[in-house]
Parts: sequence; C-alpha cells; structure tokens
Amino acid sequence: MKKALMFVFFLSTLALWSYPLYNFETIKNPTTHIIPPKTYNISFEMLPVGGMGFSANISLFPRVMFGLSYSATEIISYNVPVFSKYPGFLVKVVIVEEEDYVPAVAFGLQSQGYGDYSTADSRFSIKSKGFYANVSKIMYPPIGEFLIGGGMNYSIFENNIEKMVDFFAQAEYYLTDNVGFLIEYSLGLDDNDGTYGRGVGYLNAGMKWIYEEKLGIEIDFIDLIKNNDDNRTVGRGVKISYTDFF
Repeated sequence: MKKALMFVFFLSTLALWSYPLYNFETIKNPTTHIIPPKTYNISFEMLPVGGMGFSANISLFPRVMFGLSYSATEIISYNVPVFSKYPGFLVKVVIVEEEDYVPAVAFGLQSQGYGDYSTADSRFSIKSKGFYANVSKIMYPPIGEFLIGGGMNYSIFENNIEKMVDFFAQAEYYLTDNVGFLIEYSLGLDDNDGTYGRGVGYLNAGMKWIYEEKLGIEIDFIDLIKNNDDNRTVGRGVKISYTDFF
C-alpha cells in the first residue's frame, strides 16, 4: 500500500511540473502533429539487436516540418555493426488544423525504417512509411486527453518485392499533462509474404513521460503479436528526445 501511495504521489508531482506535448509520431506511425515554428527536435533511440538511432527535426514555418535520421544495429554487440545504407529524411505538411468538429489532416514523406537493415533486400525489418496521409482528433474524457488517428501509406523506398498500400491507426491517452500511453497498429499489407511478415500486422505499444514540453523519455514495445516470427520475443526500445526554440 505504501508503494502504491508513493507511486501516485510521484505521478502527481510530475503533473505539477510538466506540460502537454503531442508526438509527431505515436511510436513508429506518424501523427498529424508537428513541432511549433522556429523549433528543433533531436532524439536518440536505443533499438533492439544492440541498435541505435538518431534524428534531428526542424520547423521553420507553420504547418511544415523537416527531419533527418540515421540508424545502425549490432552497435552494442560482439558482431560487426550493420549500418543503414542512406540517412532517412522526413517532410510533413499539415493541410487542415484541428477545430471543434474538424479533425487535423496531414501528409508527408518518410524514408526511415525500423530495425535491422538488409543490404541484400535493401530494406529495414519494418519498412519506412514512404508517402503517407493521415487524420487525427483530440477528445476529452472525464480524466485526461485522448488522441485517436489513422492513415494510409505507400512505402516507395522499400517496395522491391511487395508493392501495396498499407493502413495504420493509433491512439494516445494522456492521464496527466505529461504521462502518456501509446498504442498503434498497421495492417502490414505490404509485408505479408512470410519473408519479413506473416500477415497479422504490427502492433506496438509504449509509455512516454514529458518534462516542461522539452524533454521526453519513451519506452516502446515493438511487434507485440510477432508479425515477424524470426524474432524470438517482443522488441524493446527506449527513446530520449529534446525539443526547444531557436
């Protein structure tokens, strides 16, 4: 009982000293949000298979955001590191901003995938989104805030074998202004021939803590239903991000 009360007190303390911030991606699926104008965001991610990822994003104008990223696996390992062939990039544009009864609408282009990079197949374990378009809406239950969204994408960079439009959905629930629970699902229609995916889609979940709209620490669980059955268990990752004005 004492531990439970201490945990509740800890969450309450965080809420007093922090402010809300919505992700421009839930976990691996993009949302309609971008960072504010004249703002930069940098993030460092610890990936499965001893991997590391880095990204830098910037917004110079309202409704537009740009980013660069790079990742490698087997960094913390006895094996030879495996580096991505090219840096990833991101361009996102918000077409419609959210209003009372109108959801936000955005589209973008993203070339950064997730996990191992295969030089033989020229792709990541989980493909990049490529071209995408999505919508989202924030709702206000009695406690907290709830964001729900979804979209479609076509991975033009890694569609050498399976060329198919894919669909995804996501939800973010913020119990307090800074503690968020994340879940997302993509059908994986472009990854279901058994080589990388077995046709059940990718289900990911995570939890994020945000401090003063600047520092974010996120714990993610990737491929909960093991669409890629080469993996012996669920993927785990940790992401640390920092956002500030310039």
